[in-house]
Amino acid sequence: MKKSIRSYILKSSIVLLVLILFLGTASAATITVGESGKDHTTITDAVAAANLGDIILVSDGIYNEVVNVNNPVTIISENGSASTVIQASGNSVFTINADNVTISGFNIAGATNWGEAGIEVSSISYCNISDNLLTGNYYAIYLDSANNNTLTNNTVSSNDYGIYITYSSNYNTLINNTANNNSGTGIFLSSSSNYSTFTNNTANNNSGAGIFLNSASNNNLTNNTANNNFGYGIYLSSSSNNILTNNTFNNNSDIGIILAYASNNTLNNNIMSSNTYNFKVYGVTLGDFLNDIDQTNFVDDKPIYYWVTRSDEEIPSDAGLVCVVNSTNITVRDLELTNGFDGVLFAYTSNSIIQNVTVSENNRGVHIQSSSFNVLDDITVINNKVGLSLNSANNNILTNNTASNNSYDAFSLSSSNNNILTNNTASNNSRYGIYLSSSSTNTLTNNTFSNNSDTGIYLNSKNNYNTLTNNTASNNSRYGIFLSSSSNNTLTNNTFSNNSDTGIYLGGANNNILTNNTFSNNSDTGIYLYFSNNYNTFANNTVSSNDYGINLFFKNNYNNFANNTAIGNNVCDLLSNCENTLLSNYENTVENLMVTHNSSAISLLTDTSEISVVGDETHSIVPADKTNVNGYVDIVHSSGVCLNVTFSYDDSGMSSIREASVELFRLNGTEWVEVPNASLNTSENYVSINLSEFGTFGLFSDPEIPSPSDPSDSSEKRDSSVARRIISEGTTQQLLLDEDGEIMGDTVVKSSDSKATATLFKGTVALSSSGDPLNKVMITMPLSLPADVPKDVTYSGLYYDFEPSGSTFNKDVMITMDFDPKEFESTIPTIYTYTSEDGWVALDTAVDRENGRATAMVCEFSVYALFGTDVEDVNEVIVATPAATDGPAIVTEEEIPVKTDTNSGYLYFIAGLGIVLVLGIFILRNQKDDGGL
Repeated sequence: MKKSIRSYILKSSIVLLVLILFLGTASAATITVGESGKDHTTITDAVAAANLGDIILVSDGIYNEVVNVNNPVTIISENGSASTVIQASGNSVFTINADNVTISGFNIAGATNWGEAGIEVSSISYCNISDNLLTGNYYAIYLDSANNNTLTNNTVSSNDYGIYITYSSNYNTLINNTANNNSGTGIFLSSSSNYSTFTNNTANNNSGAGIFLNSASNNNLTNNTANNNFGYGIYLSSSSNNILTNNTFNNNSDIGIILAYASNNTLNNNIMSSNTYNFKVYGVTLGDFLNDIDQTNFVDDKPIYYWVTRSDEEIPSDAGLVCVVNSTNITVRDLELTNGFDGVLFAYTSNSIIQNVTVSENNRGVHIQSSSFNVLDDITVINNKVGLSLNSANNNILTNNTASNNSYDAFSLSSSNNNILTNNTASNNSRYGIYLSSSSTNTLTNNTFSNNSDTGIYLNSKNNYNTLTNNTASNNSRYGIFLSSSSNNTLTNNTFSNNSDTGIYLGGANNNILTNNTFSNNSDTGIYLYFSNNYNTFANNTVSSNDYGINLFFKNNYNNFANNTAIGNNVCDLLSNCENTLLSNYENTVENLMVTHNSSAISLLTDTSEISVVGDETHSIVPADKTNVNGYVDIVHSSGVCLNVTFSYDDSGMSSIREASVELFRLNGTEWVEVPNASLNTSENYVSINLSEFGTFGLFSDPEIPSPSDPSDSSEKRDSSVARRIISEGTTQQLLLDEDGEIMGDTVVKSSDSKATATLFKGTVALSSSGDPLNKVMITMPLSLPADVPKDVTYSGLYYDFEPSGSTFNKDVMITMDFDPKEFESTIPTIYTYTSEDGWVALDTAVDRENGRATAMVCEFSVYALFGTDVEDVNEVIVATPAATDGPAIVTEEEIPVKTDTNSGYLYFIAGLGIVLVLGIFILRNQKDDGGL
């Protein structure tokens, strides 16, 4: 009964609509479409036969056709979208090429090709699209340069994009439309599409944003709902002067409302609840933050306080989120704030205070943007992504704050200078206790950075003239403190202990001063200098109970060590492969010296004597019946007194018989002579001796006697040098080959730190340098780079050996390196390859800055490294990515699939020609009636 009533109402409504349209057009005719007894069997034929203003009434059925509407006609179904299906095979179903067209009551599907649409309206106006169901299309409804059109009561679901309006499409009206479950955005308005009205629309469960405005201004959105979207509820990017009123944005997987580079927008009575982050505003200039957002907007049932140009006020205690813009002397006190992108945001605000505030479950607990002379005191930031961050913020004071269990950094300073951090605690955060990038003249005193999953204190790229005093960085999972490309910093009385890797790591850091610091009980190294660290001064530091005390590795020159104590470290107190001056006529205590690598050298000077040590892995004179165990070393002692020396070795791959034959020899002219009274310790792998004569020394053993199970190929024998021991770690991937030697499926091999990958695609033929098929590939992490590193590049520390070296491929192999975007803020990440013939060569590199990934295609395996290159030296290839939650998300032209092909001029000519023909026929008939013909 209900069904028949609904059918009667629907039919009555259609009849009424037909009558209204007929009355409104004096010459309008009704053309019927159906299988039998109708004027036409296809809609296309009916459209071709229709005149201006005619009504095409389509009976129930499934119509497989593409319809180009070239006349101002009305096309409606007899019984609605449930009964009338129009589908195509890839192309647009309806293409509207005339103004004043109505499409109503259809189930439209099948426009699956890229850029095609269920209903396409290009450079057309005053069309009415209503009561349609559109599924399985690339675009459901597509408007391009189309103005004053009305979309009402349409349901667009399970398309790539729902309703897509672009390229200066203005003054359009969307009422009561539903855009759910689409793969991209539900409703998209972009590219200078302005002055439109969205009312009572629903955009739920879309894989992208519910509603997206990109470069769209002066639009009015009222009573819309965008819930449960995988991305955003509503995203305004570079869009201004829009009005959002009484809208609801709940349970979205990213952000409820985001304003990115969006100014002068007005928000009233909007509801945001249970989004991952309820609200975000982002920009780089003051104008980006100047919006009118009052406290009628709610986040999780609490009002937003978005204050612009205010002074001498205190934020009320019921705040759910706080944004203070261009203000002074504002107090934020005694609040608990959750689930905002920023719990508290200061932008262009000064002389204000944040005190006794707890912020949790935000992306950034507290964010200070371009704001100065503020005090942040007794703030607790827990379970955010970044606890407390400063960007272009100077002369602020951070004191007594606690940041713990944040999923990224506890404290982050970017391009921020002259700030003071005192008595703060950062513990159990998933990355860094404190991160400084391009930030100078900051003072860190009495802070504790402990138990963080990466590094306690991280200074990365152009952090200069900072002062760190009495800080503790302990029990962190990697480094106590990491200095990368940072200079002229002063570290005094700090403690770096019990870290799982290294106490302090210096990479490309120069002219720093370290005094009276303690480096103890770190699992690897106390002080590690790596790659071009010059003119640093180490004085009165204590380095003890680490595996390695001080490690000077690869191009660390002209550093000065005075009055330091390196003693009691497990493997050695000092390890060096480069020339440095230690002691400088001061007295240091150093035990258990170790040197490795070709021409490794250190020089120790005291008031009374000089000790120099030079290491080399090879020598021109080798005993015929002996095998060198661990390289060669020249020891000179100017005073001639005895010196207690320990020579360590690696017994990997060495039989017990061979190890028992290890002896210490000294070169006497051209003959190696055994040194008497040397003591061999096979359990701890060293030979010790109290030397009274000095010169060139080497450990030798009897040659290994191969057993039947031993490999006879010399390439399989283990190299026992310290360098090989250090770099032995790598990852291997077997290749599954078919009978033609082609790889049977896409194969990915990762480095042991998972930062480098090689992807070999299905069908690739991989050959070794000798031309034999490969059945496995490997990525290793070599101990050092080739010496001739390019000039004027920033070294990232990321370099890998893709092996077997020299292997070739008939299809390009994709290699990637993951990096920290903050380390490349002023440079372009570029992958280089090294060959002995050409040295370092830059590769064409695609860069995904949001996700920190550099990609290059290669056809041969070699050594690859990631360097930062100046903008003038290389062109950067940008990879478009979904917006990250901690930065700007600007939709570029490359990201917006558009379709702009129109034939409107030609169609207007055809329409005009039709009118002339009709008038001509009318005149001829009148003349015939008057007897003229």
